[in-house]
Amino acid sequence: MNMASLSSTADKMEAFGRLCRIMDELRTQCPWDMKQTMESLRILTIEETYELSDAILSNDSKDIKEELGDLMLHLVFYARIAEEKEAFTEIQEFKEAENLSSQDHQEEEFGDILFSLINYARFAGINPETALEKVNRKFKRRFEFIEANAPRSLLDMSLEEMDVLWNEAKLKNL
Repeated sequence: MNMASLSSTADKMEAFGRLCRIMDELRTQCPWDMKQTMESLRILTIEETYELSDAILSNDSKDIKEELGDLMLHLVFYARIAEEKEAFTEIQEFKEAENLSSQDHQEEEFGDILFSLINYARFAGINPETALEKVNRKFKRRFEFIEANAPRSLLDMSLEEMDVLWNEAKLKNL
């Protein structure tokens, strides 16, 4: 392993630590963040996921980076809420996996975090598969609306132009 990758790994670990510290501050000092629950964040997380999907489809690395950051913040947010409820402490386990520098172990922990969110959804009386299916159907209806109402090929439209149609579809409860 060369020094550049060590520095990069250390930088990433430091950045993740900063993200966790920022979340700690937001949960104790920001009124909006303090009142959030897993349920209140759910729709926002779904929207962020679709924004990442749009960025990937657009091959826009700047937006991909931004949306990945947004989703990472949401994962940390969920983990912090669960930690407050003493539901699980996956973030601590993930940090420990990072310290071991084992990619396989980190991926396993990341899987645990996602699995814990699914379990929490079930605990809250939400069927994750049904919720995902409903969201996918809503996304399909809205995307079909965009396709049907686009003034030109979607390939020739900017994301901002498509967002206008997307928001119009939302107003029509599609």
